[in-house]
Amino acid sequence: MKKITLIWAFTLFVFAGLANGLLTNSNQSAQFIRMMSRNASLGIDATYFNPAGLTKLEDGWHFSLNSQTIMQSRSIESTFPLLKDDSYDGNITIPVFPSGYAVIKNERLALSFGINPVAGGGKLDFERGLPSFEIPLSKFAAGL
Repeated sequence: MKKITLIWAFTLFVFAGLANGLLTNSNQSAQFIRMMSRNASLGIDATYFNPAGLTKLEDGWHFSLNSQTIMQSRSIESTFPLLKDDSYDGNITIPVFPSGYAVIKNERLALSFGINPVAGGGKLDFERGLPSFEIPLSKFAAGL
């Protein structure tokens, strides 16, 4: 029985370790721009990235309000032979990406609150379409 329990516990720990990084492209604080690995954060943005790190703050209230303007370009490459284009380019523009955090810390206890869009917000515009939408149409046309 102990062996089965040990194997079960080990399996749970392995799966928990593999779950890290579900949202690896989330920049939920302006500090993320300066240092992209915030997993060991001891600042106010630890509310999102490292809640245990909040115990390192000074006692009292802590507040953080910030916003980011995000502009990126994305390129999708396709090797499907029936498509006219091999590359599909798009631009992302997010004028306001807000985040707010509040923490009250008293000795060894820290209570936190955070509000922000989680890995979302903004609009991605592909002017010439996307391969996932173009492939079925090109197959249909070739089938006729």
